[in-house]
Amino acid sequence: MNFSARRAVLSLLGSTLLLACPLAGAQSISVTYPAAEPLPFPEPHLPDPPATPTPSQTPAMPPTAFPASPQTAAPPGSAPSGAVIGEPRLGRNPGYTRVVFDVPPGTPYRIRSTPQGLQVELDGVSALARASAVQTPELLEWRYEPSPTGVSALLRTPYPLGARSGYRVLVLPPGDGTANQRVVVDLSPAYADLTPLTPEERMLPRFPPGTRVVLDPGHGGTDPGAVGAVTEKEVVLKAALLLRDLLVSAGAEVTLTRSDDRVFSSNKTADLAARARMGSAPHTVFVSIHANALETSAALRGYGIETWWYPNHPASQGLATALQNAMLGTTGAFSRGVRSTNLYVLKNARIPAALVEIGFVSHPVDGDNLKSDIYLQRVVLGIAWGIRNFVQPPG
Repeated sequence: MNFSARRAVLSLLGSTLLLACPLAGAQSISVTYPAAEPLPFPEPHLPDPPATPTPSQTPAMPPTAFPASPQTAAPPGSAPSGAVIGEPRLGRNPGYTRVVFDVPPGTPYRIRSTPQGLQVELDGVSALARASAVQTPELLEWRYEPSPTGVSALLRTPYPLGARSGYRVLVLPPGDGTANQRVVVDLSPAYADLTPLTPEERMLPRFPPGTRVVLDPGHGGTDPGAVGAVTEKEVVLKAALLLRDLLVSAGAEVTLTRSDDRVFSSNKTADLAARARMGSAPHTVFVSIHANALETSAALRGYGIETWWYPNHPASQGLATALQNAMLGTTGAFSRGVRSTNLYVLKNARIPAALVEIGFVSHPVDGDNLKSDIYLQRVVLGIAWGIRNFVQPPG
């Protein structure tokens, strides 16, 4: 679903309603990306990434932060003994910036996020203290400083990093005519935490008796929703089925507006009305699940998670906030915030209702998140924790 570029305005039942979905017969978005380009970079006009909202409460399942140890300063030009490494190699790719450190095979390294960016500690090597400004949407500057054990490299980013999100690290063995191994760091605010969940993390406390949840996986049938790295109607149904099983295992009663690739009606108005009617007593909450998209020309600007609500019920904003905070805690995804709009299924529900956007099918990195079973497990766990924290607040 695309709030920014694909809003369809319909006049239904005498009201003007915004639908975050294509009309029947409308063309789906398909996205292509330009080829990667090497540095040095030109002086392009770079779009600002979306602002990071300040959560109003702590996420239910925050990732564990790596402690940041203080760095030992060294006089300019000095370096400890060891193999001398050159400047990092940089490459700009659609949706992320790649930084490559060429180091001797077996070089120990440590990665940690800091308020300034990503700190890469390379042991047993040396380099002169130096820094270089960089112009990409994901990297502002790289900096070398000698450390007691080797070289401390800072990659300064324009966006906040999580303990296990905002970057990806891999090590490539020697090859392509070089004897060095390569420590590769990819930087993007769209990188989520793809660490497999432990059995303990999968555990969800029991819901209070009588908790009844309506899950609404968006689109379906002849309406695919957004189409990109994945198809929206398919990925949100997969998420809803995983979420149903998790909620049921914790004692909640769950009703789905659809459990397969069928809808109530091929008429969009009738279909949305049928879904909204299910958001009524004796059910406790209504949660609609969608994926986002932008047109190709703006695709790199769209990434992350957002949650929508409407004042149909005094508690809807609280539900949306609980869902957003918990999803951020379990996924480490970029936050696009909690927002209000008059989407049909939210406006016409009669119980606390919210709509979650779990990622962008149109973004090259976020699209890969949506293809990942681990990401879906994490986002589903976040939705479950959000519902749990709403019906029975912590403490």
